[in-house]
Amino acid sequence: MTNDAKHQVLYALYAEYQKDVPDMAMVKEIELEMEFPVFASSLLKLQNEGYIQGLKWVPPDEVCGGKVRAIKLGKVFLTRQGVEYVERMADIEASDRASSKILNLAKKVGQFGMVVLKDAILSRL
Repeated sequence: MTNDAKHQVLYALYAEYQKDVPDMAMVKEIELEMEFPVFASSLLKLQNEGYIQGLKWVPPDEVCGGKVRAIKLGKVFLTRQGVEYVERMADIEASDRASSKILNLAKKVGQFGMVVLKDAILSRL
């Protein structure tokens, strides 16, 4: 399991995705204790790599996270590739209940010392 900023954002989005009615805008840089440019860069990378879709940012033609002024997560959704990637990285069974998936992910990130992320994931229950 990888614990860089991009993966931490992806894991947080995955946990939110498991809710019956996910609201990706609830995933915030402050919750993950990240600086905004790092958070923005992580989201831009995730969309570019095909793990999420629907990300909007201001200015829209900017590709450098350090120059992005605002991020809009309201229409972000994980792609199938993103879901499968997280489940493979965290050894999560696709057929498990959503709450079990969240608990398993929290356990995995906790084993890697990502306490802030673990708390953010558990808040999705």
